[in-house]
Amino acid sequence: MTHTIRLPAIAALATLALAFASGCGGTSTSPADSVRSTWKKAATAAVDGQGTAFCALATDAGKQKITARTQLPCEDSIRLLASRLSSADKAVIHDAKITKVTVNGNDAVVTYATTPTLAGLGFTGRTTLVKSGGNWLLVGI
Repeated sequence: MTHTIRLPAIAALATLALAFASGCGGTSTSPADSVRSTWKKAATAAVDGQGTAFCALATDAGKQKITARTQLPCEDSIRLLASRLSSADKAVIHDAKITKVTVNGNDAVVTYATTPTLAGLGFTGRTTLVKSGGNWLLVGI
């Protein structure tokens, strides 16, 4: 079976992928460091097509947003996204710079610098997360 995804859906998936990078908590000393670290982990998982690793960083609602856009499971959606990114796109995402992390209790927002390439892929420059079970997870775009 062949699945076709329109460019807006790919852009939305790319946005979710970079946003999910703020997911699970790491071994950082502060909540902001933990959010920052896991944001980078998720971005790497997304662009490398590691769907299982990436989707582990998402809330159920976040996974549902991905699934609704592609009609594929979260893991397959991420693999599809990665397959559509050029080497240059992947490099830009890997090198994305976090400009601000705001943590307010169990809620966090990651703000990151966008480039024309990231904007073209649908990245908004802002990711919302929640802390659940000791881990930071992406909520949505």
